[in-house]
Amino acid sequence: MKTKLTLLVIVFLCAVINVKAGEGSGIKGDSMTSLGTYEIKTSTSPLEISGTSFQTHLLTYEHAERPIHIGIENKKKCINFIVKGPNFEVEYFCNRGTFGVKKISHKYQEIEENFNLAVIDKDQLDAQRIITQSPKTEKELLGLIACYLPNLIKEKYRTQI
Repeated sequence: MKTKLTLLVIVFLCAVINVKAGEGSGIKGDSMTSLGTYEIKTSTSPLEISGTSFQTHLLTYEHAERPIHIGIENKKKCINFIVKGPNFEVEYFCNRGTFGVKKISHKYQEIEENFNLAVIDKDQLDAQRIITQSPKTEKELLGLIACYLPNLIKEKYRTQI
């Protein structure tokens, strides 16, 4: 338990300290994982799911094959993020002042659930249900996603994202 808490604190600090948000330059930082550094840029193409368009960011890692799409869903009190890779999909969401991850909602699901769950580490899905209880800016939340997401993916699939 101490190890998980320590890891979560380190990753959180990584996200807060390493997020560099310059105008138009996107967000850059070190994921502190085997995927290395990350960069998040606004995409010119929106994420389209079931006829709904979402403002989209592309997340790339130094040691990953493909970018990850992060769709922005603005809610009344917070922002939800629909995260889609080539072989997985999850949601990072806020609920009553907390921010964490959950399985993708059925309305956004495009990958068969069994296949999606084969790629995602269930222990990390549980551990990341609450990442923070403090409200953050969109850029800070994107940095948290970039730092936490690699651990959510099983090791054998990480470089394939």
